[in-house]
Amino acid sequence: MYGLSPDLDLTFLRGLELMKVCVSPVQVQFHLCQPGTTTSDTGISVEISYTHRHNDQENEWSPETFMPLSSSCSVLLLIGASIVSVKGDPDGTLEIEFSNGDSVTFYDETTMYEAYHIWHGNDPLIVV
Repeated sequence: MYGLSPDLDLTFLRGLELMKVCVSPVQVQFHLCQPGTTTSDTGISVEISYTHRHNDQENEWSPETFMPLSSSCSVLLLIGASIVSVKGDPDGTLEIEFSNGDSVTFYDETTMYEAYHIWHGNDPLIVV
């Protein structure tokens, strides 16, 4: 809906480990923490769509898919993996690469709804 500011610094995501994934029919939340801890104060909540790339497979999730809960299961492979790179584009596309070689791309595909939220401690919420 809003895209990403070209000067937005998302480097705080690098090195964080995915500790948990929460799934509902209309939302998937990725909870991140510092390696070796169990407290998550950073995360991404997606409401529109994402693609998880694992080896040669692409798994797409959106609340409009026939089976949104089962289509979200592939990201469970990422639990325990750390973020190694983050790339955001002004169109709202956010690509995250993980230490296991997988990647997740979040999309901002609509002007009517917020696509995803990024939160980090007490810093303001980033809404895309």
